[in-house]
Amino acid sequence: MQKMLIRLLVVSGIASVSGCGTTVVFVPQGTPVQLAEPVQAHVFVVQKDGTRVRSINKVEIPAGWWAADVSEEQPKIAPKLKP
Repeated sequence: MQKMLIRLLVVSGIASVSGCGTTVVFVPQGTPVQLAEPVQAHVFVVQKDGTRVRSINKVEIPAGWWAADVSEEQPKIAPKLKP
């Protein structure tokens, strides 16, 4: 009985160590990434004159879309429009 209990503890210990782990992946800045789940965020929309307007509300960006850092310059933000 005691040998069976020891075997059970060893097997359950090995199973818990091998099955429960967290992997951390560092992504270098500027590397495109694909969203694994939907994200809610404010976005910039580029106008014909090149200015970028920040969305008033957050929008949902679906899973599967790609995100990338395409420019290091600060966006030109147009003034807020009065309703």
